[in-house]
Amino acid sequence: MTSLNYSKNNVIDVSLVSSKKIKASVDKFSKLLESLGSLDDKKALLWKEIYRNAIFDREMAKSLYEDIFDRITDDPIHHATYGTQASKYLERMAKSNDQLIKLAELIASAEKETEQLDPDTIFDTIRQDG
Repeated sequence: MTSLNYSKNNVIDVSLVSSKKIKASVDKFSKLLESLGSLDDKKALLWKEIYRNAIFDREMAKSLYEDIFDRITDDPIHHATYGTQASKYLERMAKSNDQLIKLAELIASAEKETEQLDPDTIFDTIRQDG
């Protein structure tokens, strides 16, 4: 059985490129969380960590999948050797996407809580219109 030969330098290079993209993405995500003024600091920290990990996992799995995909498309005989591993990388990317979707649902719920109207505000609005 042939094994994949990943050089440490290749993985490190991918990691460095990915870390810049991940940092930029996490920074944007942090700003989104900051816009939810009532969000608990511990929850925000946990959500940032979940987000960072999901993005990192997805980027690494994508990089490894692309390497295997290149091998498979260069020589279809390699599909028997690498097909199972390629499937596992796709599953990892799907799990990361599921985590991000769940996180988006949690954030949407938190946004709804902060957007709930105050009864006094509703009364003032009705009184001004009438």
